Amino acid sequence: MWLASLNIALVGHEWWVLVIFVYVGGIIWFNYQSHWWLTILLAGGCFLYWQNREIQLHTAELAWQSQAQRHVQLITYQTDCHVEQGQVYGVGKLASGEKVCFRYRGQHGDSLRKSSVEKMMLTGLAKASPLEKRCNLYGFNQQQYWLSKGVVVQLTLNAVSTEFAAMSDDGFALIKRLQRLSIDWFTQFPEGIRDFGTALLLGQVREHFYQDYEGLIPLGLIHLFSISGFQVVFYWRLWQWVGRCLGLYQEVTWLSWVFGLGFIWVFANQVASLLRPILASLAEVWQRIGWSRWSPLDRYGYVLIVSLGCLPGVLLTIAGQLSFLLALGLMLLKSSPAIWQTLFLNLLIAPLLVWHTYGWHPGAILVNLLAIPFFSAVLIPGLLGALITWPLGITVVANGMNSVIKGIQYGTNMLAQLPGELVFGRPPKVIIIGLTMFMLAACLVQKLRWLWALPIVGLALMLARPIW
Repeated sequence: MWLASLNIALVGHEWWVLVIFVYVGGIIWFNYQSHWWLTILLAGGCFLYWQNREIQLHTAELAWQSQAQRHVQLITYQTDCHVEQGQVYGVGKLASGEKVCFRYRGQHGDSLRKSSVEKMMLTGLAKASPLEKRCNLYGFNQQQYWLSKGVVVQLTLNAVSTEFAAMSDDGFALIKRLQRLSIDWFTQFPEGIRDFGTALLLGQVREHFYQDYEGLIPLGLIHLFSISGFQVVFYWRLWQWVGRCLGLYQEVTWLSWVFGLGFIWVFANQVASLLRPILASLAEVWQRIGWSRWSPLDRYGYVLIVSLGCLPGVLLTIAGQLSFLLALGLMLLKSSPAIWQTLFLNLLIAPLLVWHTYGWHPGAILVNLLAIPFFSAVLIPGLLGALITWPLGITVVANGMNSVIKGIQYGTNMLAQLPGELVFGRPPKVIIIGLTMFMLAACLVQKLRWLWALPIVGLALMLARPIW
C-alpha cells in the first residue's frame, strides 16, 4: 500500500494520497525498523523511475507541440487497428519507440483485413493534437486512459503509404496473426456462441457487445467478460492436462507455462486487467518449483510492485483496480463458502462501481449469486462442447447453447430495467475509500453483523457530502 499510494500520487497526480503514504510509512518505521533502509531504497528507486517516466512523457508532449507537422514512420498491427466509417483508428510505435495513437482516412482502411500479413509500417505527414479531454465530469476519461498506457498525443496522418512487413521476421506478428485467425474462426458459429466464445475464451470483446448485452453492466456481471484470472486459470489447467497426456514431468510443464503466460499477454493485447493474474501465476510457478517461499500476502505485494513497474498507470484504470481489489478480497475470504465469497465480493467492489458507473443495482448481488455457479457448471462446459461438436457437423449442442445465451441476453436486459437501481452521480473520493476500507475490514472479520452497518455508514457519509 505504501508504494501504491506513492504511485497514484506521482502518476495519477492525486496528491491527497500522500497522506496515506505518510501514515503507512509511519507504521513501517515503528514496526519494521530493521528493514527500514531497504524499504527506503525500494521507495527511492520507484520514485526515480516513475518521476523519470513522467518527465519523458511531458518532454515528448512538448516536442510534438513545437512542430506543426512532421514526417513519421510507425509500426502497427492489423489487430491494433479498426475501421469506422472509412476512418482508420489504431495504436502504434514510432522508430524512436514512442507509443502513439493515430487516425487517418483513405483507401487503406478498406483493405486492412484483406492482407495475410499482420505487421505493417505506415508512412506519412503527422499532425499532433492533444489527447481529447472528457466533455463532462461523468463522461469517459479518454485522456487518462491513454496516459495510463504511456500515450501523450494523437496523430492525424495525411498522404499515408502502407508497407506490409514479412510476418516471419517477427514472432510478435505471428501471435497477432493467430489472434486474428482465432477471432475469424468464431464467426462461423451462431451469434451467441460467437460473442461469448470470443469474450470468455479469447478475451476479445466485440465492439458493440455491451450495447447488445446492456444488462450486464448495471447487474455487475461485467467482471465475467473482462479478461482476467479466469482465462489464465482456464488455460493453466488445460496446459496441465496436455502435459499429463504427453507424459511430461511436472517441472517441465511448469517451466513451459512461463512461455505460455508471455503468449497470453501478447495475444490479449496487454490489457491492464491481465497483468496481475499473469504475474500471480508466474509467482505460483516459482513457488511450486521451490524458488520462493512466499506467503499469499507477500506474493500479492510482490505482484503489485512488479505490476506498477511494468504498467505504472495500472491502478488508474477500472480494470486494474477491480483486479487487485477482487484478488485481495478472495485472499481474505479463501476459507469461506462460495456463497459467502460472492456476497462479500459484490459489496466490496460496489463503491468502486459507483465511482466509475455512478450507480448500483441491489439486484446485482442476487444475480451474481446465481450467475457465477451457472457460468462454471453449465455455460463454460456447454460452450466448449459446442466448439468441439460444431466442426464435426453436430449442430444440436451449439444451437441449444445459443438459445441459452439468447435467454441470458433477454433475461439480463429485462432485469436491468426493473426499478431499484440507485443512481448516485459521483460521490466524493473519501466516501468511496471509506466504504471500500470498511468492506475490506468486513471481509477480514467475516461477521454478518458488519453488513447491516454498511447502509447506515453509507447513508451517514452521503448526508455529510456537503462538508467534503
